[in-house]
Amino acid sequence: MSLWEYANPAKFMALSARILPALTIASCCLLLVGLFWGFFLTPSDYKQGSTVKIIFLHVPSALMAINAWLMMLVASLIWLIRRHHVSALASKAAAPIGITMTLIAIATEYIAIVWGDVTEEEGTITGNIGRSLRDRLQMAVFEDESEGKHAVTHYKVVQRFGYVTVVSCKLETGRTHQIRVHMKHLGHPLFNDERYGGDKILKGTSFSKYKQFIFNCFKACPRHALHAQSLGFVHPSSGENMIFQKELPEDMLEVIRKFEIYTSASLKNR
Repeated sequence: MSLWEYANPAKFMALSARILPALTIASCCLLLVGLFWGFFLTPSDYKQGSTVKIIFLHVPSALMAINAWLMMLVASLIWLIRRHHVSALASKAAAPIGITMTLIAIATEYIAIVWGDVTEEEGTITGNIGRSLRDRLQMAVFEDESEGKHAVTHYKVVQRFGYVTVVSCKLETGRTHQIRVHMKHLGHPLFNDERYGGDKILKGTSFSKYKQFIFNCFKACPRHALHAQSLGFVHPSSGENMIFQKELPEDMLEVIRKFEIYTSASLKNR
């Protein structure tokens, strides 16, 4: 049977009926990937260490999903050429794949270590976020709502150490670097955040002992101290609320332990 014959809606429906169960099973498998620090989501090449490569090598359903997208493309081309309304059928066949791209988030919580002693126990940061006019590698908050995109971050203090604060952040929006930018705008950059100025001593004394302590903390956590602790969404097929949690990584836990020891020792010496 030639490709042109599938422009007939009845024949296309029969084909869809045969492949739809397999496509549904393959494409409704949700893959939740936790990226370790240093992994690239969209690398420039596909050498070892690429998250994309790892997924496509070890998760056959990802390749099957690509095949389903190609089938949708072919069906759309047929519709354009023969002007038969099979696009709705193609959309139905590809819906299980497409719906995974529009998950309804119900809970997303991040844990961050920020510089300074956050004044309020909890609060909300609202400010448009867009590309910085001074440094194109950074994002910035624009008080003029005509610039950037609307962004809202809710934060709550989890633990205080005077020099740094552990906070929980929940997002209403998902802008690039949103937590990092909003916390800097609040006056509390993330600990060891090189891009936004958190890789310097922003709170504390100038004594060499304290400087060495902070250097050891930077060494223990050689990145900005931010962790996605929980992710929740509505399952596209069952409608069930899915909640996934991930404990704090060892590097952030080590920094917290160091500050607990340092601050308790400081209190004893007073």
